[in-house]
Amino acid sequence: MLVVLATGMRAPFFLFSMSLLGACSLALDTGQIQCESDADCSERGLAGACVEEVCTEIASPQTATTGAGGGATSSGSGGAGGDEADKWACLGEVVWPSPDTQAFVTITANFAGVGGNPPPPDLTYRFCGTVDPNCDDPLVDDTPMPEDGKVAVEVKGGTIGYFEITGPTLRPTMLFINRPADVGSSSPGVVTLVTNAIYDAIVLQASFTTDETRGTLLTITTDCDGAPAAGVRIESADADAEATRFYFIGLVPKPEETVTDVGGLGGIFNFPAGDGLVESFIDADGRSIGRATFRIRPGWLTNVDIQPTPVD
Repeated sequence: MLVVLATGMRAPFFLFSMSLLGACSLALDTGQIQCESDADCSERGLAGACVEEVCTEIASPQTATTGAGGGATSSGSGGAGGDEADKWACLGEVVWPSPDTQAFVTITANFAGVGGNPPPPDLTYRFCGTVDPNCDDPLVDDTPMPEDGKVAVEVKGGTIGYFEITGPTLRPTMLFINRPADVGSSSPGVVTLVTNAIYDAIVLQASFTTDETRGTLLTITTDCDGAPAAGVRIESADADAEATRFYFIGLVPKPEETVTDVGGLGGIFNFPAGDGLVESFIDADGRSIGRATFRIRPGWLTNVDIQPTPVD
């Protein structure tokens, strides 16, 4: 059976960062100053920590939803609502269509702030080829982030690259797209962009200690239908003993967990700077799902989507 990942599909809808899927909720209108310290929140009877003069708490879990289209296509299997076997039916049979390298194609991405709000102000983005790890020669140079967070770049077919997003208060972020650009190829989901203050608050709640000479890898693993997958473990031979693997349980990063929950979310904290490869596996039987390459920069968040990939 030959399975071709359908062009024209959309990747699952996900808010992809340390404040994934609205991980932070605000106790009151963020337009007013609520606090100067955590103690102020307690005195006012508000839950959470004081972040950027607002009492902020971890929200209740939400479940990622699948966008229009689907995942891998095959005859007689797959599709939304399939059973456990169906959702992994494409493994070992995935083929990505060959792109037209002479044509220009559009890559889109959606970025948002915490809780689905607009992105933080004064952001810029670039798009860079993976062969240019420091983005010395960007394919798309500094461009202001639209207020709605929806961006589109035109590149040659077959391009493999990444977005850079930076701003005065933002935790700098990269989004790697491992599938070669093609006409109608899948668009990334919604990537949550967080300020340094909110990032620090979430790291503190997770009892992590940030090493600013390293970065954080954030992953979502999807099945053949393009839906987030539970029961998956991630592995990277490039992570050393100082790095900490974790999985999101609901919306909280948990280093003691060993597999993803229904959100399919995980990552590796304090990942060494440099190029890396991450792989995903079905924990129950050890089958390989896919792999993704990326780059870690000191103090940056790196996002990757690990979908079923072709066998080498």
